[in-house]
Amino acid sequence: MYRPIIGKYSVSHDNGIRLINFAFSKNMVVASTLFIREDIHKMTWRSPGQTFNQIDHLVIDARHASNVMDVRTFREATVDSDHYLSKSKIRSRISKARNTFGSYARKFDSEKLKSTETSSAYREKLNEYLTRHVDDNDDINEALTLLKNAITQTASTVLGRIE
Repeated sequence: MYRPIIGKYSVSHDNGIRLINFAFSKNMVVASTLFIREDIHKMTWRSPGQTFNQIDHLVIDARHASNVMDVRTFREATVDSDHYLSKSKIRSRISKARNTFGSYARKFDSEKLKSTETSSAYREKLNEYLTRHVDDNDDINEALTLLKNAITQTASTVLGRIE
């Protein structure tokens, strides 16, 4: 039941059930238990005796769980603690999608509007487009969308784009 949350390679104890329930309720994954490791590379805490437990975890949102490449524990790190050093490799994927409505994506040669011929042609085309498409029954959202489309299409035909 909890395999998608904790994976197959966890070392569980009683407090682990609370972590699993928390991760399940928040749509998260315990990424530190997803990788095949020897038990000595899973254990993150040592009691003064010889008891070892896996109590430190990397918990991440489930939609980003595929970005976790590796998680392991290093026992040889010298830190003044009874916890071992945990190291994770996480990749960051950045979207290359371009914002089509941003000012960078749609630049028009507005210098052409200084010419009276171009500005009157723009005005005429815009009036023509709006009279063809405007309907008195449009709601405000449809009217706004129509106006944006009218300005963009008229500007691209009359003014041209700057590359």
